[in-house]
This record gives sequence, structure tokens and C-alpha cells, in this order.
Amino acid sequence: MNDHARFVRMGTPESVLAEALLILGRCQPGIDIRRVTHAYSTILSLYRGTYPGYQACSTEYHNLAHITSTFLALTRLLHGATLCDEELSSQAMTLSLVAALFHDSGYLQTEEDVDGTGAKYTLEHVDRSIAMVSNYALDEGYSYDDLEMLARMIRCTDLSSDPCGLACGDTPQILGAMVDTADLMAQMADRAYLEKLLFLYHEFCEAGIDAFDSAIDLLRKTLGFYDMIDKRLAPSAEVTDRFLRAHFAERWQIEGNPYREAMDNQRSYLTKILEKDSAMPQKHLRREGIIDEVERRFGEIN
Repeated sequence: MNDHARFVRMGTPESVLAEALLILGRCQPGIDIRRVTHAYSTILSLYRGTYPGYQACSTEYHNLAHITSTFLALTRLLHGATLCDEELSSQAMTLSLVAALFHDSGYLQTEEDVDGTGAKYTLEHVDRSIAMVSNYALDEGYSYDDLEMLARMIRCTDLSSDPCGLACGDTPQILGAMVDTADLMAQMADRAYLEKLLFLYHEFCEAGIDAFDSAIDLLRKTLGFYDMIDKRLAPSAEVTDRFLRAHFAERWQIEGNPYREAMDNQRSYLTKILEKDSAMPQKHLRREGIIDEVERRFGEIN
């Protein structure tokens, strides 16, 4: 197991929340734990299908596990920022956590939406997520300034937009860059990231995205995606790396940045298996039984 997940039962959302609350207790006082826990419980209800008017999450890549992983990664970044004496208000940090929880809620379907899965909303999920968090925040008494800040932070996770930078001096953009970093690291440091890309391919197909000839073509082109993400995160990479190193040193007495190490390991392994067997790299991806599940649902991988 990767060190970033070593001490937390990532498959259990309640364990993730417990760790996050412990970490937030070490951050600056004033973070609104009530708002954080309420948003977290709302997201669990939405993704599990117990929230009135909504179905359970129907996407296998953009699922609840991704949301809770992003939430924990951001919590760790915020803790590291506090340790590094970054000046971020407790209110802004609270809002960033709510933004992280809702950043992919645009994939969720209402009860009346019975056609296909939420993957069909891939190209519009950011706007839908902003609408979802805005409705939630209004019901919970957030201010209109809060809504604007939430929207700006979620907008930073849109890969079609210019990346937000930590050095811009604008709080929503700074925290938006951290949400974006947490979102990408949570995906790409996952121990089964390469396997889960096969689910992502089918989400793209349902959304009408034709950038890939096949699931195997997506795997091959993922090496280029790594390069693109390196460029996207470059303006913030040095700072976020410092934050994560500070967090893991204080919380677990671990040196380094386990997220970056896990991402680099995944990249190296993908390069290796493509060099070894470019025609059928999926033969070398056997974590969590994902390949078998993809083939059961969608047919033979090619």
C-alpha cells in the first residue's frame, strides 16, 4: 500500500473523515468543523443514493472513493500550509473542503434521470457541480460571497481551463489550486489508478469523447497525460510538495511526499508494461479485480 494511504482505511469513508478531523484539529483554530462534517455526510448520502431526489453514483471512476481521497489529500495540504505559516483564513479553508467534496457532484443523476450513467455529463460536470454546491450552500445559509468562492475553487479543477496558481495572491485561486492538486493527486496516486483508467475510458465513450480509439489507446496516451499534468501542476508543485512533506513529517514522521512517489511509481510501471507488451498491457494490471470487472461489464478489452 502507498504510504499516503498506509494509515487510513481508504475504503471506509468514516475512517477517512476521522483522520481528516484529527488533522484539522492540528490546523489553525476556527475551521468550521460543523460545516465540514455536514457537507461530508451530505456527500455520502448523495453518492450512496439515500439523498432525496437522487440516485446513487453510477460512475466507476468518478466515484465516492475518489471524492473522499480528494478530501483527505486537501486536508493534508491545508495542514501542511498551516505548518509552513501560510496565511489562509479558517473560513476560506473550510470552504475549500466543501468545494473538494462537491467538485464532481455534477456526475450524479436525479431519480428521474434514468438514461445511461452520470458519465454522460463529463463535459458539463463542472458547471453541474457548481450548481449543486450552490443549491446546497444556499439551503445551509452560506453567503453569496461564499457561493462565489466555492464556484471559483471548483472551476479550478476543470482541465480545459488555465490552471490556478498558488502565487497569484488571490485566496480563491490559491485554494482552488490546492483543490485542483488534491483532485489530480488523489486519482493518480491511487494504487489501482492504471486499472481504473479502463473505467474512465468507458465514461469518455458514454460522454461522446472520441479522443481514444480503444481502452488500450487510452493507456498508451496516458504517458502524454502525465506530461500534461506535470505542466499543469508546475506553477504550484514546489509549494504543494513542501506542504505535503511538512504534513507527513509532522503527522507520521515520514520523509518525502508519498503522493508524488506513488504517482512516479505508477508512471514508471506504465512505461515498463507498454514497452514489454504494448498490444495487451492490461495483462499486467491485476489490482483489485478491476480488469475482470471491466471485461464482465463491457466485454473484452482491446
